[in-house]
Amino acid sequence: MNNQDEVNLLVNKFKNGDDEAFVLLTNYTKEPLYKTIYAIVGNQANAIEVFDEVIYKAYINLKNLKHNEFFKTWITRIAINESKNYLKKNSKIIYMEEYQEKAKTEEYEGKMDIEQAMSKLDVNTKSIVIMKLYMDYTFDDIANTMSKPVSTVKSTYYAGLEKLKKYLKVGEVN
Repeated sequence: MNNQDEVNLLVNKFKNGDDEAFVLLTNYTKEPLYKTIYAIVGNQANAIEVFDEVIYKAYINLKNLKHNEFFKTWITRIAINESKNYLKKNSKIIYMEEYQEKAKTEEYEGKMDIEQAMSKLDVNTKSIVIMKLYMDYTFDDIANTMSKPVSTVKSTYYAGLEKLKKYLKVGEVN
């Protein structure tokens, strides 16, 4: 049985009242979801908070999912939307202590540059870049997740990469 078949089976089990199936489902998606959320909100504590909200919303609404094969896309969309909502609610709060601690050691300098460059991208572009580079989504998967045409996703992705190259090359990021 492949991953997709197992996910479909677990979604069916959950819809039929097996709560343990939901725990197994979240095991398939927790790492890529957390990485997506962290990349958008940029702080470990906030990412955990948003992740918890995503799992709660998925648990409450999974019975309404019409096509089980879209579970991964569906839960990723919830993660992106919850991350955006979190940023809107907390846009005036800036968490610098985590970055300052990392700046003390050289091993984080390259990572910080990339994180800082990513933070300059708008949320939609950042989400697309993260899904393509870190989660290995296809352009079709991203288009389904974001409810956008594939051509828009591709142009946003490549424009985002160009912006990242510019930020990293020009030294706009410290």
